[in-house]
Parts: sequence; structure tokens; C-alpha cells
Amino acid sequence: TIDVLWIDVQGAERKVLEGAEHTISNCRAVFLEVSVWERTYEGGVLMQELTDLLDEAGFDLCQLGTDPLNGTGNALYLHPERRGSARNKMFS
Repeated sequence: TIDVLWIDVQGAERKVLEGAEHTISNCRAVFLEVSVWERTYEGGVLMQELTDLLDEAGFDLCQLGTDPLNGTGNALYLHPERRGSARNKMFS
């Protein structure tokens, strides 16, 4: 099991998620760079598109931090069935 998959690939986050179906199925959390309002990179995607992909894989948005001036930042998604075991190990 992978604790956290960290994705920061300058607008290619969707491509990584689509190509990492097997890897994602073994992750507890996904942390990635997002843009809320406009596509920051040519060919890039908006946060909602990434959220939709991760929602299909069973992940929930847990934390979001964005720059209020440009709507870019980072988002943390957790898989509810997998996060409990990581949390229990951390605090036991």
C-alpha cells in the first residue's frame, strides 16, 4: 500500500491519474497541484476534472489550499476505506 502519491507535473496531472489506475487502487492518499479557476498550463486541467477522476476511484477531497489571487494551490484526497488503517498505525 502506498501512503501518499504526490503529483506535481506542470499540468499533466490528469494524464498521470489516467495512467496510474493500478497504482491509485493501492493508495491511501493523493496530493496534487490544482488550479481552481483557469488552466495554468497548456493542456492542463481544472481542479474539478481531477476531483471527478479521483471521486470515481473512491477518493474524497480532504484539504485544499489555494492562493486567493490566482486560484492555484494544492489538494489532498483521501480514500476513506484506506485512511483509517494509516491513521491507526500512526497513533498506536
